Amino acid sequence: MASLIKEVESIAAYIESLFPTADIHYQQVPIEPAADTLVIRYIDTKSTSESGFHYRLDRTFQIVYFAKNDFTCMQQTESLERKLNSGLVIPILGSDRFLRLESFNLSQPFKTESGTVSAIIGVLSAHLREARKQTEFIKIAHVDATTYAGSDASTFDVIEGENTPNNPNDGFTFDAIENGESVFNDIHKENDGFTFDDLENGNHIFGKKE
Repeated sequence: MASLIKEVESIAAYIESLFPTADIHYQQVPIEPAADTLVIRYIDTKSTSESGFHYRLDRTFQIVYFAKNDFTCMQQTESLERKLNSGLVIPILGSDRFLRLESFNLSQPFKTESGTVSAIIGVLSAHLREARKQTEFIKIAHVDATTYAGSDASTFDVIEGENTPNNPNDGFTFDAIENGESVFNDIHKENDGFTFDDLENGNHIFGKKE
């Protein structure tokens, strides 16, 4: 699950090597920032539905660096700009997920209200995807199958002749098949000794009961 606090901390861990002596603050800008102060702030999120299984979170973060003058601000953030624009992802601490980088833009350096230090502001755009909670269904754990080999209530006499639902006068009965006739009334083998009564009684084609 996404965590803004973890994401801010992950950004700090990703860039801290570029500011080895900086005093790092999260979210809050000091009232009177000193030179070599770095502030990482979350700004906003815009969400977009992408499918029934996940949605996308577009994050905006702000990275503010304070230095003794404008030139030092630009000098210190050049490597930051290269790293964030060259990289593709930031690993999120404590998870196997990533914050995917989109863009990083720097402002012009400027003097703070106190006039004692200069500041430069960087805006980082990134995104990640979050899975939707899905409804869980009970899985089928066991299936019973029952077979029936006894004589059922339906006989082949019901299908013959007038009881045939599709064509009562088709003239083709199971007696004809028992006598060895095909559907074209050709005799294949007379008195073969195998009748549909045998099937109704549970016999197979060799006349033996199963």
